[in-house]
Amino acid sequence: MKKYILMLIILFIIPSISFVNAEALEKGKQETAYLTIEDAVNLGIKNSITLKNMEVEVAKLYEQRKRADEIIQFFTIDAENSAGYFSTGGDAGHAVITGSIQSLVAIDRQWKIAVKRYDMEKETIEYKVLQAYQDVLRAMKDIDYINKNIERVQYDLRLVDIKNQYGMASNFEYEKAKYAVSAAKDSLQTKKALLNSKVIELAKLIGTIDVESIELTDLPQKEIVNLDLDLHISRLRSDSPLVWIGEQQAYLAQLAVDNYTFNQNTFDTYQVKKLEVEIAQNRVNITKDQMESTAKNLFAKLKEIEFSYQELITSEKSLNNMYKNAEVRMNIGMSTKLELLQLQEQILSIQVQKYNLIAQQNILNYALKKPWVMGG
Repeated sequence: MKKYILMLIILFIIPSISFVNAEALEKGKQETAYLTIEDAVNLGIKNSITLKNMEVEVAKLYEQRKRADEIIQFFTIDAENSAGYFSTGGDAGHAVITGSIQSLVAIDRQWKIAVKRYDMEKETIEYKVLQAYQDVLRAMKDIDYINKNIERVQYDLRLVDIKNQYGMASNFEYEKAKYAVSAAKDSLQTKKALLNSKVIELAKLIGTIDVESIELTDLPQKEIVNLDLDLHISRLRSDSPLVWIGEQQAYLAQLAVDNYTFNQNTFDTYQVKKLEVEIAQNRVNITKDQMESTAKNLFAKLKEIEFSYQELITSEKSLNNMYKNAEVRMNIGMSTKLELLQLQEQILSIQVQKYNLIAQQNILNYALKKPWVMGG
């Protein structure tokens, strides 16, 4: 399988941005770094400030949960023989213990929600890195095509120039051929600028180390989308992390209602608390509908990609046959090199389109399995 090497130092726009593998980092040498998707994802997770902050939040809630549990253990161990206030029992002691248990339940749910959000963020980073990684490869593939286009229009220009010298092509045809070369070269610079922007996006996600070059080793692979959509939607509606978090928030809202103290001096009346439960439950239902809608849309896009891919395969077979025939005719003087170059360019165009569709399929397939990574 062909591997694509991106020489960042010759792109000039961002000469200091590149990536590194573990060995290159340990040696401190500037050398080619081989970056797999797995490596890129691990770097993204390792270097995410958002994830680090979420780790701190999880640790904080865990400490609060542990402290709440310790308080309950203190008040409930051998309560009948304990000296002091709580040994007398009664409503006051019972109220403190009950309040502590309620606090533990609430903090426990908040901690579990934070853990779930942390796991979701890791999956979101994986999705974003996968997308950015594929975008770099696709931009490089586009440059391959533009280079082939430049080869063809430059050859065409040479032919038109010779014809023009012998009066077999007009000055207009010559200027038109020159413009085609100029436009192709401008397009190459545009594609290089796009490539640099995609590299920057990937670099932001995974961090950067100065090396001379980067080699992305994991090219997109055609996947078979074999999914029972109805079953998948059913699971998303019942088990997806966003739905689970919404249900926990609804539970906490109901807990606030169940434990409401009517003599507290607050604008949050009992009726307000009940309305908050209704709002939380409505949000759960909205989230379920969003999961279903997103899954259906992604599945439909994947089917469109499969259909488009099959059409491209048919076109590619036809062009390959035309190219073989053109080669035979050229050998007997009935075809030209320009015709071959034109067919090569068309075949490469089809291959680039197929490549892009496979990359899109990889990304959309991941999103279909975990729609929450798309955000919104």
